[in-house]
Amino acid sequence: MSLLNEFHANGKLLLTGEYAVLDGALSLALPCKLGQKLEVHRHPSNTLLWQGLTVNNETWFTCELNSDFSVIHTNDDSKTLRLMDLLKQLITLNPAFRIPLFGSKVITRLEFDQQWGLGSSSTLIHLLSQWAEVNPFQLLTDSFQGSGYDIASAGSKFPILYQK
Repeated sequence: MSLLNEFHANGKLLLTGEYAVLDGALSLALPCKLGQKLEVHRHPSNTLLWQGLTVNNETWFTCELNSDFSVIHTNDDSKTLRLMDLLKQLITLNPAFRIPLFGSKVITRLEFDQQWGLGSSSTLIHLLSQWAEVNPFQLLTDSFQGSGYDIASAGSKFPILYQK
């Protein structure tokens, strides 16, 4: 299994405007050194294998999808449906992304405990956007609700002032 791509996204801390940021308030956010990594490996079949690992290197999510998005196996139906929605949005935003998607094994690695709230979903959106070469804010708009400060933090190396 050969590594094709590797991406990193920073976790986030919102220092000001926790709920007001949703209404357009200017807020201060800090990207964290800890975040999430996404590795893309070549896989010999025409399926997508997905494995999510915790900070302790334990598998917390796994699934395998056929190229028509039918589920071969999963350990969590709701997470698989959410992932499929994100992947379909990526293909809508960049139709050429379908080609490298299937025939891949993807491994995500959290660098923080999921209970800390540093952004496992926002870092995933940023990572998938990097891989598919699409705008992460567009993917956020098409798939989740939110202000976007966490997406901005995921790709920043410095504190940011953010306004929706």
